[in-house]
Amino acid sequence: MEKENPANEVKFLNGMTLEECLPPNLNIFFLFLVPICLIRHLLTPNFTCQSTAGDEFLSEKTYILMLLILVVFCFLSTNYLLNKRHKQPFIVLMINTEVKEVNIDDPQTAEEIEQMRQKLNFYQSTRAPKKLLKLINSKENARQIKSKPSATLVDGLKKHSSPVGDIILSVTDADYVSFALNFYYLSIVRNKIQNFLFVCLDKQSYETLTKLDIPASMHSLSFILKNDFMSSDFGKLGYIYKTNLKTAVMVQALSLGYSVLMCDVDVIMFKNPFTFFTCSNCSIHIQKDRQMYNSGFVYAKPTKTSKYIYEKSWNLFVKYQKSHDQSYLNMAIHQLAEKENVFDALKVLSRREFPCGLYYFEEVHRPFKNEPPCVECAIMHNNYLGSVAAKLYRLKENHFWIIDSKGYYSDPNAKYITYDNPVHFEKIRTMDIEISSLKSALAIASVLNRILILPPFHCCNCHPDNKCSHPKYRCSLLSMLRISKFDQYFKLKYREHSFLDHPLVPDAVKSSVSPELLINHSTYRKKFGISSEHFLNPKNAEKGASLEEVETWLTNYSNYSVIKLHSLYGASSFQHHTDNRYTRLENIFADAFECTEYEQWEKNFLAFK
Repeated sequence: MEKENPANEVKFLNGMTLEECLPPNLNIFFLFLVPICLIRHLLTPNFTCQSTAGDEFLSEKTYILMLLILVVFCFLSTNYLLNKRHKQPFIVLMINTEVKEVNIDDPQTAEEIEQMRQKLNFYQSTRAPKKLLKLINSKENARQIKSKPSATLVDGLKKHSSPVGDIILSVTDADYVSFALNFYYLSIVRNKIQNFLFVCLDKQSYETLTKLDIPASMHSLSFILKNDFMSSDFGKLGYIYKTNLKTAVMVQALSLGYSVLMCDVDVIMFKNPFTFFTCSNCSIHIQKDRQMYNSGFVYAKPTKTSKYIYEKSWNLFVKYQKSHDQSYLNMAIHQLAEKENVFDALKVLSRREFPCGLYYFEEVHRPFKNEPPCVECAIMHNNYLGSVAAKLYRLKENHFWIIDSKGYYSDPNAKYITYDNPVHFEKIRTMDIEISSLKSALAIASVLNRILILPPFHCCNCHPDNKCSHPKYRCSLLSMLRISKFDQYFKLKYREHSFLDHPLVPDAVKSSVSPELLINHSTYRKKFGISSEHFLNPKNAEKGASLEEVETWLTNYSNYSVIKLHSLYGASSFQHHTDNRYTRLENIFADAFECTEYEQWEKNFLAFK
């Protein structure tokens, strides 16, 4: 017996109900349904929608109008769904030799990702400009990129390699040219290394280095890499492509018969590293991070094994183009290991002598002035940080930076102000109070036209097993705020905590320090026994000091190069005063003060320890 239809049910397409034609999930079946409706109407021009009672429910014009609306609606909804799918954050999961793309917002994969998080390395998927993709995606162009070095590279290798064919190569560009200069003077010149050559990814960095008579060459793809597209922060598109061009350089140099130490410019050499490459039967000596082989410090001889690994690494990049060179280098090594015992030809350098940034700075806890120094270290690799700005800040805090650009250190006329954070409050409250003090310090420095020298901060987000978790230890700004965001507003308006101890700062500045001053706030002074040589008492004890009062007080110490404040705990409640200068700064603070963990990874980048 045929099932009865409800009295109000509308028949559509000879028996299909409206509910069946319009499923609630609006799937892509719409794209096929609508043309069928139109074709049906053309074939049967007198067709009308009728109710089960036989009454005409829709006129022909209304029916056509509804179909047109349905077409537009289906197109827009489908386009929205496709765009939403395209814009979802994707990452590449790399497990030895396996690469697959997953949607990190998909709840079905969330549990799997959580289970694998300690074993995987995650990298952002991204897209490159069409011109660069076309160049690299072409098999012939990819082959030429790795097999045809630039003339300056060929000449540089001949001129600067050692008699036995050893050479150190470092790839750089305009984003990293200051790092390149710092690396050259602090590592190459200091260790009296002669067999060295820069490979530049752009004309700007090449001209900067050659004008200073520093050995430099051009990369064969340098003409296409534009600075506005090639950001160097970790995980960014530019970082992915720049690092993989190091692989092309390695392929080129190895094919010409040179033994190459590929060394990133964020490495600090304490000793000549060649004396540590003692495995005569090894094709590769390589630094290792926590789990992965590090592509930023690797010595490779021109053997069949080395050539295969780097050519395979380049081919993997051409195929996937989703991660930096280190992931593809590791994949190539593991793929070769499936065919032969490659690990006999691969020497992992001692972590004690060749530490990465994780072990050098975090495990030992060296936030300032390279203390304690590492006597046994041959190098230190300043990696495991998410941005160029963070890397630069850490080098400066540890006195591994000697580039005195625009008198950064040596200006004898510069005026500074500094303060301290001597009290440890409860864990969460301490961070809030110290952030508030930092805002006050920046406001005071602004009205006095002085540069703020940062204090040490109590460490937050510390693992309980680490030294930094103890209240007596101090941390740098890295453990508090995102440096790249902070620098957008205050880059030239502050100095690192260890600034006054840097050897390039004039003695006249170091010795010109005011008496220790305290903006009096009775609550904190009585509760914690804070004392000072000089008290500055606000007129309104309830509201605290105003910017005008602070400006008046500290103008009396204008003859000092450095004004030293004891602390700023609650002493400068500027938001309670009608001062437009602080109101403007508050708007800046809202954007500039972005809390982050020490390694400074971007929010949309999954970095697992």
